[in-house]
Amino acid sequence: MKTHRHDPLPMLISAMIRKVRGHYNYFRVIGSMTSLWIFYREVVKLLYKWLNRRSQRRSLMWEGIQRVLKAYAFSAPNQTRRAV
Repeated sequence: MKTHRHDPLPMLISAMIRKVRGHYNYFRVIGSMTSLWIFYREVVKLLYKWLNRRSQRRSLMWEGIQRVLKAYAFSAPNQTRRAV
């Protein structure tokens, strides 16, 4: 995220979504949901931190970051199904 922090918001979010989705796909196995949720929360916190560092004043509140994530369809990890 640090390398893309100066990019326009659509490019930043799309790069972040690609990387997070790849992380989910690589590490998602039965029993790893707690770790993936912790990872998701940390990514959202970092995004909030970097977006608020873009200007000299606080530009986004938590409601704003939630709207940004919803607008760009950034989803939380979902449960995997057991293979039968």
